[in-house]
Amino acid sequence: MQLLLPLSRLRRATSGLLATALLATTLATVSASPAAAAPEASVTGIVAASPRAGTPAFSGTSDGDDMIHAIEELNGFVAAGGLFDTAKKPGGTAQTVRNFSIWVDDTGVLLPAPAFDDEVYAIEAAADGRSWYVGGRFKTVDGVARRALVKVDRDGTVDQTFTPDVQWVVKDMTLVGETLYVAGNLQKVNGQSYSGLAALNATTGAPSLWSPTFAGAYSTPGTTGSVSVDKLDATPDGTRLVIAGNFATINGVSTG
Repeated sequence: MQLLLPLSRLRRATSGLLATALLATTLATVSASPAAAAPEASVTGIVAASPRAGTPAFSGTSDGDDMIHAIEELNGFVAAGGLFDTAKKPGGTAQTVRNFSIWVDDTGVLLPAPAFDDEVYAIEAAADGRSWYVGGRFKTVDGVARRALVKVDRDGTVDQTFTPDVQWVVKDMTLVGETLYVAGNLQKVNGQSYSGLAALNATTGAPSLWSPTFAGAYSTPGTTGSVSVDKLDATPDGTRLVIAGNFATINGVSTG
């Protein structure tokens, strides 16, 4: 099935290094009534400066570069990913983790979680209400080859039916109906060529034919830039993606 990608409101950010675009997309799983994107939680006041009681602390990389890149709450459980190797509930004992952790939101009790050999950049809640899609720079999960994207249940097990083979880095994701849109420094998914953005089946991870072409990476003095889509989100009606990254054209159309 060939999918169409009309483009609208394309522009380049004033910095010259970040391009943004609003993409109108025809989704493989959308009928006359498009599937809406999951609503974001509303915030009714200013968030407190101090963490809530029971929030775990993370640390421990050898170079002191520990950090959290992504965090996602789902039905009373929280998953966090980044670059760290220990997690500790206040008043508790430090536990060994590797770049990914799961805990009970109300109590901060740490739960079993798989070990990732490299950084986790993105976490997206799955529609089943108990698992997360986890993306990043990793090549193995619990010592098993699983590159850049997996699905993890809240009990710490890795979903064996969701098996995309992604080259090379996943930086962001958004779920729309049965389609998981994946962004990053992408070259191939299951051997199929992509350039920054791909649409996957949310159950199996199989890629669709939807494949916009990004080109024209910006560089800075002394560095060579590479084409990437770094951030994306869906409009509330699930028919458009808002994207940001390092690119100058989409399907040959300039964003400037």
